[in-house]
Parts: sequence; structure tokens; C-alpha cells
Amino acid sequence: PWVIYDWAVVDSLGQLIIDPGMRIYVHKAGGLWIYRDGNLQVNGTPEEPVRFAGDRLESFYATDYAQWSRIWINESSHQDNIINNAIISNAAIGLQCSSILDYNTSHHNKTIVNNTVIHNNADVGVLVRAANIEMNNCQVSNNQNYSVVMQVGNFTLNHVTVANYSGHTNPSTVVGNFFDVVTLNANGEYETVYMVGDANLTCRNSILYGNRSDGEFGTSTLDGANIEIVREAGEENAFVFGLKSDEIIKMEAEHSYNPQECLARNPALNKVVEQLVDGTYDPSRQIFKELHDSLVYGVEGQRPDVYYVLADFGAYCQAHEKVVAAYADQKAWAKKALINIANSGKFSSDRTIEDYVRDIWKVQKVEVKR
Repeated sequence: PWVIYDWAVVDSLGQLIIDPGMRIYVHKAGGLWIYRDGNLQVNGTPEEPVRFAGDRLESFYATDYAQWSRIWINESSHQDNIINNAIISNAAIGLQCSSILDYNTSHHNKTIVNNTVIHNNADVGVLVRAANIEMNNCQVSNNQNYSVVMQVGNFTLNHVTVANYSGHTNPSTVVGNFFDVVTLNANGEYETVYMVGDANLTCRNSILYGNRSDGEFGTSTLDGANIEIVREAGEENAFVFGLKSDEIIKMEAEHSYNPQECLARNPALNKVVEQLVDGTYDPSRQIFKELHDSLVYGVEGQRPDVYYVLADFGAYCQAHEKVVAAYADQKAWAKKALINIANSGKFSSDRTIEDYVRDIWKVQKVEVKR
């Protein structure tokens, strides 16, 4: 096995080739960085996969997320990065493909990930920003916040299973046409810049599933996997709330969102937020300070309320009242639930296996006579 302390970096025009069966363990906060125009070739096989994990191998660390940072691949115009038959686990972010200088993805090569498992990561399993990725026959599962986040670029998922059961209520999959970057301006000051571009997703015979959709139906914002769910079951059989992508893009372009205005309009919400730092829950007033500041002021160079929690709160309360009212009519509630169940056939594992047999495994079915 190989052990990485700090970061192992593949510089521009360099190439790292990893042989079948290699075990790569990364010490705390370290990672593997493929700098722009560098190249990574992971040559695992089904019999000898390549494993990326933290360097603490005791059994009780098996579910300890964020033992190391990530595999980070920057933009390239020379050669596709290839990851074959790998297992990537217990990082902050399993695989991150993101541009750092050139955000025009039209002339970028892509990262191709085949037959790979990416699971048990603290933040995101696969994060793609201003980059191109193709994933074939992969599993991305049990990541703490999101399993797949794709923002600006070209994304192809073929026979990919995305399953998030970490206990969080975030969607398992997010696709967006903008993201924010903290950078230095001409005055040497940190500022947030918003990158907007096309997000093209091709998704073939894949399952996107998680806590936001594992009941018959739920209250949700119209994003990520929830778009697919509402499309199948009908909006009248779901409880959708919150800002939609066009509204967010408009606010981002105009820099018009101010969470403090949301708090001023809702005294009850303002009271709850201020209780995070007024000693109600913690006499030191420090334990929840970062959470409070992230909502109201912004932390570490980010704008406040990155995920529009405060902006959506009023709509959430209204949706919750609709849920309570709908539940009072047990017959109508049962009908909604049954319609959701009846329309879940699109995500059938039977159909998925049939397509795997035909398109991925390319084997002949054997009929067993009884």
C-alpha cells in the first residue's frame, strides 16, 4: 500500500498511472490533486479494484467520515482522466472535478469513471463544477450531505445508482447552472463571484434516490431528484415549496438577496435565529455562533445563507399547514400516497437489471424450465 501525507500533486502535463489492486491510504486532511492539464489513469479491475481511503484502518474508523480531503481533478484539454474499478471512501469529498482558471467547458476533456463505488464521504460523494464527467455502472451512496452535485458542465450518468440514506434531508442529487467562487478582487479583497453556464445532464437507466424521496411523498423544494419525483407523481400529489432555479439565478445576478430582510419580516424566525447566540442554548454563546453567522452574515468569504434557508422558511411553513390540512382527509391522503407509489415504477430495479444485462454485462439470459 501507499500512504499519502499532506497532498500528492500531479502537475501540468504529468501523468499518474495506478496499477490494479493498489491500496492508497491518505492521512488526515491530505488528498490527491491532479492539477490542470495533469492526468490520472486508475487501472483497477473487477478482481483487483483500486482502493482510496483514510489511513486509520481500525474497524471503528470504517464509518468515520472525512478522514482525508478528496481526489481533486482540474480542467484539462489534453487527455481524458480515467478511473476504472475503484473504491473511494471516508473523505470529505470523494471525487471533485472542478475548473480553477478556465470555466469554459466546451473544450475541456472529461473525467470518465467506470465500475466504481464512492461512499461514506462527509460532504459530497461526487462534486462537479465547470467540468465534464461521464460515469458508467457506478454506485454513489451514503454520503453525509449530497451524493452527487453537478453545477455547470456536461454530465452523463449511465447505469449509475445514487442512494443517500445518511439521515440528512438534502436531495441525493443536485444539478445546477451556477455556483459561487470566493476569489481576490483587484483591491486584494475577498469577494464572491457567481459562475453561470449551461448544465447538460444525460441520465440513462440510473436510479437517484435518498431521504428526500424514500417515503411515499414528501414536502420538498423543486430541485435535484425532487423534480423527477414530482414529474412522475404530479404536482397535485406533492407539497412543493420554495424558490425555483430561475428566481435564484435572477437574485444571484442582481446580488439582491439579503437574509436580514427575511428576518425583519418574520419576528418569530428572527427570535429563533438569535437564540442560537443569546445564551438560550449555550451560556458561552459560541457553540452555535458559526451556524448563526453563516445564516446572517456569511462565513469564510461566503455570502450569508448560501442555501436560502431563511428565504424558503415562510413557504415551508405554508406547505406544512397544507400537509396538516391534507392529512385530515384520510381518503384523499391515501389516494396521494397510492398515486406516488404507483408512479414509482420508473425506478424499478427489475428494469435496471434488464438494461444492465443488455448494455453493460452483455450476457445472454438463460431460461429455466420448470
